Amino acid sequence: MIKPAHTLAFLLSVLAIIVLAMLFLSDISLKIGSYQAKIPEFKSFFVKDTIEYADITNIVNNAELVDIDSIQNIIDSALISINSDSSVITVDSIGVDTVVLNVDSLKKMIHAIEYPDNKKNSLNDFFSALYHQSWKTNVIRVMHFGDSQIECDRITSYIRNKLQSRFMGFGPGLLPAIQPYGNFFSIDQINTGDWKRYTSFGKVDTNVVHNNFGAMAAFSRYAPLYNDSVTDSTYYTASIRFSAAKTSYRRTRKFSELKLFYGNLQKDAYIELLINNLIVTRDSLIPDSLFCVYMYKSDTLIDNIEIKFYGYDSPDIYGISLIDTVGVEVDNIALRGSSGTLFTKLDYNHLELMMNELDPKLVILQFGGNVMPYINMAKVNSFGYYFGRQLQRLKKIKPNTSFVVIGPSDMSVKKDDKYITYQALDSVNNVLKRVSIKAGFAYWDMYKAMGGRNSMPSWVNADPPLASKDYTHFTTKGAKLVANMFYNALMLDYDEYRKEIKKND
Repeated sequence: MIKPAHTLAFLLSVLAIIVLAMLFLSDISLKIGSYQAKIPEFKSFFVKDTIEYADITNIVNNAELVDIDSIQNIIDSALISINSDSSVITVDSIGVDTVVLNVDSLKKMIHAIEYPDNKKNSLNDFFSALYHQSWKTNVIRVMHFGDSQIECDRITSYIRNKLQSRFMGFGPGLLPAIQPYGNFFSIDQINTGDWKRYTSFGKVDTNVVHNNFGAMAAFSRYAPLYNDSVTDSTYYTASIRFSAAKTSYRRTRKFSELKLFYGNLQKDAYIELLINNLIVTRDSLIPDSLFCVYMYKSDTLIDNIEIKFYGYDSPDIYGISLIDTVGVEVDNIALRGSSGTLFTKLDYNHLELMMNELDPKLVILQFGGNVMPYINMAKVNSFGYYFGRQLQRLKKIKPNTSFVVIGPSDMSVKKDDKYITYQALDSVNNVLKRVSIKAGFAYWDMYKAMGGRNSMPSWVNADPPLASKDYTHFTTKGAKLVANMFYNALMLDYDEYRKEIKKND
C-alpha cells in the first residue's frame, strides 16, 4: 500500500524537476515532426504578459471606407464646392440633406506619403504628366518593384486598376517570358518548350558570365546558354500564349501593343505572332545585339496573342510588354528573396537601355521584408547604405522620373506562444526612410500605416483574415486594403498638386 507521504514526496520531486527545467532549460526547444515543443520560462507563471497586439479597427474601417476617387468624381462633376479657408467640402446630394466633410479629417484617415524637407515636389514629374493629360496621347508608365509581398500581381493589380479607371489605359504591363511564382492574377499565360529563368538575385547560375539581366533583373531562354555553333545543330521551338484571365480586372484583359525585349542572340531565330490562332506576322530576330525591341501593334484592342519561336538559338528575353498605346500602364516586378540591393549589380549600360525604352514616369520600390529574419541590429546601417546606393543608381539612370519607396510591412516571429514584431524592424524601417529622404525620394511607411509594432497578428486574426498564417504576407483582401491606402495617399497629394497648379494659373 502506497503511503500518502510517499505520494507527496513523489509529486514534490516531479514538481522540483519541472521547476529546474523551467529555470535552466527554457531556451531549448525540441522538434517532433512539424511540432515544436518548448519548456516555458518559470517567471511566465508570475509575470503578467505585457505583449499587446495593435488595435487596427479604425485603420481597417478607414481603408474600406475612404475612396479618394469617389470624392474626386464628385469634385469633377461640379456637385461639390470647396471652401479653401475653412477646408470644408460640401456635397450637394440632390434632394437629400447636405453632407459636410472636413478635409483635415479626411487627411487624418489617410496615412500620408512623406517627402524630403516636407516639400511635396518629389513626385511632381509624375503628377505633371497626369495633370497635363499626357495619358490621352501617350503612355504614362509606372514600374512597381518589390519582394514576395507583391507576387502574382498582389497590391500592384489594385493600384493599376484604379489608375487605369481614372486616367485610361489597358493591359497588364511588363511580364516575364515565364511566370516564376505560379498564376499571375491579371493575365493567363501558357508556355511550351524547355524554358529556363536566370536571375541576378537569389541563386545565380554561374554559367551566366555577364550582368545583362534587364529591368526585371532576370531573363528567360528556351535554348541552353551559349550554344557551340559547330557542334550544336539543334533546332529549337517554343511558345508563349497570353489570354484574358476571367478573374482579373476588366482593363487588364485587353491590349493593343506587344513589345518583346531581348538580346544576346548568337544564331538565327525567328518569331511568329498569332491572334485567335491566326498568324498575323512572321519575322526574324536580330542576332549579335546587346539589346533589341521587337514591336507589334494591333489596330484594335485584343484579348489574346501567341508568340512562337523557332531557330538554332534562343535570345535572352528580358520581358514582354502588353499595353495600350495611351493611358497609364503599371508593371508588377516581383523579386522573391531580394532585399532591393540588386540594381548596382546589373550592367549599367544595359539597364539604362531598357529603362530608357520603358521610360517610366513613376517607380515604386517596395522592399525591406526579406532582410528581417537574418539581419541584426549591428548590420542595419550597412543595409541602409547599400539600399541608398540603389536609389542613387536608379536616379542617375532616370533623373526625370519620380520615385517613391514603400517600406516593409509588420512581420512577426513566434516567441513562446505569442507572435511579436522582429526586433530590427523598426530600425530597418527608419533607415530605409532616412536614406530614401536623403536621396530625394518620397517614402510611404506601410509599417505605420497598418498599425505599427505588433499589428501583423491583428491582420492575421481579422475576420476575414487580412494576412496569412506566416505572419508576413497579406491575403488577397489585405493586399487590396493596403493598396487602397497607398493609392489614396498618392492621389490625395496629386489632388493637392492640381489645386496648387490651378491656383497659380
